[in-house]
Amino acid sequence: MNIAAARNMTTTAEGVETLEQRELLRTLGCTEMQGYLFSAAKPGAEVRKLFGTRPEIVAAVA
Repeated sequence: MNIAAARNMTTTAEGVETLEQRELLRTLGCTEMQGYLFSAAKPGAEVRKLFGTRPEIVAAVA
């Protein structure tokens, strides 16, 4: 068990680009990932559409 898992911590890997990277990170206990494997960077307006969120709520959080 890794240190983060032993302490119930969330771990986030950035820059995940391949399935092999994703699988290795899962094996190592990574709990969250982001990168081009999942989606290229998008402008805020497009992200709002993806989540179906009202713009005023997203603006308040950002």
